[in-house]
Amino acid sequence: MECLHGKTASNSTTDKGSFWFCGQKPSCGFLCTEEDGYLFQTALTAWRATGLTQPICESHQKPAKFRVVKDMLKKSYGRPYFTCASRENPCNLMNAVIIEGEMSRL
Repeated sequence: MECLHGKTASNSTTDKGSFWFCGQKPSCGFLCTEEDGYLFQTALTAWRATGLTQPICESHQKPAKFRVVKDMLKKSYGRPYFTCASRENPCNLMNAVIIEGEMSRL
């Protein structure tokens, strides 16, 4: 499993389950559960193939959080998108899905 830096992600097991996360400094914000690992890795490979860079949230000056559409009923299932990384005061960072190298609204 790799993070957005392209480096090996760290793994941790807690009472809530096993997680993969970015262990680099500064962190890219990568985080996924063990059970979602394949879905995230596939989405990450698709995102890297587009040649796009990780967006930066202008309001918080932090890298945006990498997410994947997990709803199997949605046409965009498995597609990567980014959201604001701030938990306390998230901004309206565009929720974009990568579709064949183009950005479109989720």
